Amino acid sequence: MNFLRLNRSSSFLACFSLFFALLTSCSKDSAAPTVGKITGTIVPAAAVASILAEGPDGSSTTVSPNTDNGEFSIANLKAGSYVLRFSAATGYTNPADRNVSVAAGETNNVGTIRATAFVIGSVEGSCSPANGLRAIVLSEPGTQGGPIVYPDVNGYFRFPNVAPGTYNVSFDANSGFQQPAPRTITVSGGTSSLGVIAVTPTGPTSRPLSGTVRWTTNGTGYSSTSLTGNMFLNNGAPSSFSLSATSLNGTVADLLGLSSGCTAPGVYYLSTTTSNTGTYLRTYGGVPGPSYETRNRNGTNGTVTITAIDATARTLSGTFGFVAYEPPLATGSVTVSNGSFTLSY
Repeated sequence: MNFLRLNRSSSFLACFSLFFALLTSCSKDSAAPTVGKITGTIVPAAAVASILAEGPDGSSTTVSPNTDNGEFSIANLKAGSYVLRFSAATGYTNPADRNVSVAAGETNNVGTIRATAFVIGSVEGSCSPANGLRAIVLSEPGTQGGPIVYPDVNGYFRFPNVAPGTYNVSFDANSGFQQPAPRTITVSGGTSSLGVIAVTPTGPTSRPLSGTVRWTTNGTGYSSTSLTGNMFLNNGAPSSFSLSATSLNGTVADLLGLSSGCTAPGVYYLSTTTSNTGTYLRTYGGVPGPSYETRNRNGTNGTVTITAIDATARTLSGTFGFVAYEPPLATGSVTVSNGSFTLSY
């Protein structure tokens, strides 16, 4: 009888122990962590106004960092991958987004997030000629509109208060000018310059010449004391020029004329079959002597060699030499050699 009671008592204790163990196990399982945390530090401390954590299920949590030490903590986040997006405070640019993984029961410290101070810049430039452009537009890539400025009487223009970034610059030409191609410029603070925007006139036109011409005639060297002439342009590009250079020595004046194509560097021939010509005349006290022309005799009577053309700087340089003949029978002649010119238009 005592043995039976003891046996029942032992069974009861065993069942109770098993129940308590199961209860303890369930309690431990129910207390297992299911969320994690993201922490970090903003530098400078007050550079970021808020931080948004976007979760894998589309949920989001926003916090503000401590403005004294820059520390932030985003708690109660389900395990998964998050994207941190930063909204900068006034005077700073947004730090780049961060991809962060969160594990249940753990804290992921992303370390230091640095924000860059926002620096205001400007964009400036000028157009040539000064009346070539009506307006200039500054726009962000992928957009059409933006701030507009207008050149002053000298062709200068400026965009103030431009945020750092890359921009497209487009131009609106005035009537009679071709529209320049758009430009791209990067602003990182301070002044960013577009330089001089060359604006090409439409259709043929001309510009006056200035500069120096030197030559040798029958063994005597001359240098121009005065020069007149024109550069002829086709859609803004040099096509030909015509000049008259005078070398005055007392009452004696030597007048040299030169007309030639100049569409590109190279050799242009003076002959009766082209508009390229050379002329020569000497006056004594204002009284003209015999005149000479290359076109009064068949064949090639000389050359003009264009050595350099700069359409932006509007300069032209080259060399020349020719034999000109006295009309109408070409009985007399004059030889011009070692000719050179440096011209602006």
